[in-house]
Order: sequence, then C-alpha cells, then structure tokens
Amino acid sequence: KHGDMADLEEKSHCEHLFDINFLRQSAESIQKDVGEIVERMIELGGEAYEPLRVQQATIGDELKAILEGRRPIVEDAFTLSFGELGREAAPSVGGKSAQLGEMRSRLDLPVPDGFAVSAWAYKRFIDFNALQVRISQALEKANIRELDDLTRTSEAIVDMVSSSPIPQDLADAINHVAAELTRRAGAPRLSLR
Repeated sequence: KHGDMADLEEKSHCEHLFDINFLRQSAESIQKDVGEIVERMIELGGEAYEPLRVQQATIGDELKAILEGRRPIVEDAFTLSFGELGREAAPSVGGKSAQLGEMRSRLDLPVPDGFAVSAWAYKRFIDFNALQVRISQALEKANIRELDDLTRTSEAIVDMVSSSPIPQDLADAINHVAAELTRRAGAPRLSLR
C-alpha cells in the first residue's frame, strides 16, 4: 500500500522517465489499495463511512479520465480577448492567458491588447483532422526508452500537426480577431506566444 506511493515519490525526484502505462498501473494499484482501506473503515466505523465509497469511486473515475485524455473540453468561442478573461477561464485558455485577462479586465492593470485561442478551437482543429487517434497510435508504437525512436515519433507528430489544414471557421475566427487587434493597434504587427 505504502510501496506504490513511495515508488512514485522516489521516481518523481530522480530522472526516471515515466510512461503512460506506468502511471495507469500505479493509479489502478493505488485506487485498489484505497478501496480496501475504505472498506475496512466501513467495517470498523459503520455506515457513517459509507460516503467514502462513493467519493473514492468518483475520484477514481476522474483520475482514469485524466490518464486516458478524456477530460472534457467545454464548448467556447474560438478566440477570447484579454478583456473578457478572468482566472476562471484557465481551463479554456491556459493559466498565463487567464492571468493576463484577470490583470486587464478585473484589476485594470496595463496589459497589452490581445486575445487567446481557446481549448475549444484546439479541439475543433484536432477533430477536423482526426489527429487524436493518429497521435495516440504513434505514441503507442513508440519505445520511450529509446531516444532515437522517441525523437522520430515526436518529429512525426510535429509534421502531422503542422501539415494538417485549419478548418475554415476556425481560420476565419482567428483572422477576424487578429485583423481587429491590428486595426486597434494602428500597425500590422502582432506578437505571438
């Protein structure tokens, strides 16, 4: 029981290369151990501990979804201006963009005019090109312990993504907001991060 956690702790502090299968197996083992602990607590403490069973199952389902890459991406606009963003937008636009939005929209601090491309736009691009399946297949075939194989796989994925077309509705949304930003700035210069 303590061994799985100790193993993860030890490997997180050294240069151990984790792969998704190691993480899945460790999570499953820890979930099983926690389930046994919950059952013993219910045996010893009675029905007052019954809610732990539901909570443990919920946490297990959430962890499994994360490890399988199934965290839902909430439908949103393809682009969001910094003036519309706050910290709560982090799942959609990332932490740095959300913080910039928070500083601009809520704290009224001097932040350059700008916008973020949302996770929903990313999903549109990925789905349009069926990239998730293709990337997952490439990663499953890769031997992460072989640097050359890992490098080849990474390069193949980069090529796959960079050669994929952008859906027209997504391109139109980004072009529109970029043109509007350029118009407001009075110069055809943008900085991209």
